[in-house]
Amino acid sequence: CMAAGDGAVLDFKIGVMSLLAMMGQNDTCQQTADGVEDAVYRTQEYIHHSFARPLTVAGLAARAGYSLYHFSRSFTQIVGVTPLRYIQRVRSGHAKYLLAAQNLTAEAAMRQSGFQNYAYFSRLFRQETGLAPGQYQRQGLAAGANIPKGAIGQ
Repeated sequence: CMAAGDGAVLDFKIGVMSLLAMMGQNDTCQQTADGVEDAVYRTQEYIHHSFARPLTVAGLAARAGYSLYHFSRSFTQIVGVTPLRYIQRVRSGHAKYLLAAQNLTAEAAMRQSGFQNYAYFSRLFRQETGLAPGQYQRQGLAAGANIPKGAIGQ
């Protein structure tokens, strides 16, 4: 279980990875004997480029060339959250951007962020922000939200 401050650190890491992925660079990768760290960082970049597509942890593990167990365990140790939670955070961050800066409907933001089920999206969004997607949007628009597109994971 993460401490309250750990969420902000993870959000920062996700934001940095997003920026690195957009720049096409990731100098933070350091090879390990079995290359798993590099595979995890490449997977993070892939998630940032592909979050709107259907993603599964099993598919990510296969893409990285590791067993599901080894990949999930290594990803969690290196990143600090499970691969599924990381995908959720990236998708939620993009949905926040779309709701606040693009003035899309909650359902359109959900679909463009890679979520398939509105009830699931709404529940997850509320857990992360304390607000329903529509409430978040109204608050963001009322406050004149100016969220840069690269700020996924805020």
